[in-house]
Amino acid sequence: MGPAALSLIRRRLPPHLAVRVVFLAAGEARAYRRADWRGAFVVVECGEVELCGLSGATLRLRRGDSASLADLPLAFLYNPGPTIALLAAASRREPD
Repeated sequence: MGPAALSLIRRRLPPHLAVRVVFLAAGEARAYRRADWRGAFVVVECGEVELCGLSGATLRLRRGDSASLADLPLAFLYNPGPTIALLAAASRREPD
């Protein structure tokens, strides 16, 4: 058996971090908005997601893969799989 996949939702995070969960249904494409991912560390918790670039190039991320999606030349995120894809994005909490 290999090592456990990286997860942000299955662990306790420090109080200065907030986690946002993004779901993509099977076959769903979501337009990339740079502001949505600014300062976030993203982990694919379930399924697969393709990062689709403005150039037409794609990069497939699978369960346990991580990335920073801020400031990338992306057009959209796409779930090519037959099941839901779940992304968890951790970022610093805004000060009160």
